[in-house]
Amino acid sequence: MTQDNPADMLYDALASVTDITEANLLDGSMADVIMRLDATNRLLHRLRSIADALELALIPLLPDDGFHVEHVGTVRRNRRKSTRLRYDGASQQMRLDIARAVANSVAVDVFTGEIDMGKRDVAYSAVTQAWEVVPSFSNMKVAGAKRFGLSLEDYVETSFVDTLVIEQEATA
Repeated sequence: MTQDNPADMLYDALASVTDITEANLLDGSMADVIMRLDATNRLLHRLRSIADALELALIPLLPDDGFHVEHVGTVRRNRRKSTRLRYDGASQQMRLDIARAVANSVAVDVFTGEIDMGKRDVAYSAVTQAWEVVPSFSNMKVAGAKRFGLSLEDYVETSFVDTLVIEQEATA
């Protein structure tokens, strides 16, 4: 093993922090403890950057059934669904569209099919006031969305993100 090998350097770093306990972390002055916290946060940030770079490089190279490394375990691709708003203001627009659709639905006169504007205004007000209690949501029930002519895809886009998971070997 050489210090030019990044794997050796990372394993050395791991070994150097393995024996730190909560008891000896808190030894010393408040300034000492704060310095340890700062060093830990910096180390976490740097290690997260390294892990992200390694994952990005490995994901396209990894066989579909994973890859086994002796003394480490099997690395597998983990695909998860990721969603984000399509545009700034999409969440607010979705709320307004839901309020409008529900209010119009409630206000329809079953005999004439016309919208009673008084009922519509009351229903719209009730739904928009409910938003003051319900901070946000990220999904719609399919049946309800269809009933009101709405689609979550109008407001949210979905993609899939691959990450890596190491299924570690049991150690004796």
